[in-house]
Amino acid sequence: MRTLINEHSDVRAPNLSTTDLPMSWNNTADRYGSLSIFMHWLMLALLIGVYACINVRELYPKGSDLHDSLKMWHFMLGLSVFALVWLRLAGRLVTPSPHMSPQIAPGQRHLAGLIHAALYALSRRLRSLAQKKAVRGNLAAFCCCPVPCAGR
Repeated sequence: MRTLINEHSDVRAPNLSTTDLPMSWNNTADRYGSLSIFMHWLMLALLIGVYACINVRELYPKGSDLHDSLKMWHFMLGLSVFALVWLRLAGRLVTPSPHMSPQIAPGQRHLAGLIHAALYALSRRLRSLAQKKAVRGNLAAFCCCPVPCAGR
């Protein structure tokens, strides 16, 4: 972009802070990286899709093609959420979380950790419940790849 400046304009050098610098893929001590942010919003989009598919499915009669397709998409998106959970956990182990400013109280930090662990445990439990209910055979297909079932 080209800027025209006349002799009466007041031109100052830009004041660059750490928030103005290009974002890194990895987390830094100051901020989350673009990969973590992308996975966060992708998780939200997948969860909205899972929720929408299972609720819109109820608008169509059982056994109809659209009803069955929405149920299948619910299952596929749910498995995508499960896969993304594991990718996000791996990312948390590899890259540090940014420091919070201002710091939160130790009790709140402990409670946040417990809730975080509970959400991951719930994700695991929902996957196994979904497989038990939705899949009647020994293998399910996820993007044309066989996925072992959690049980009958």
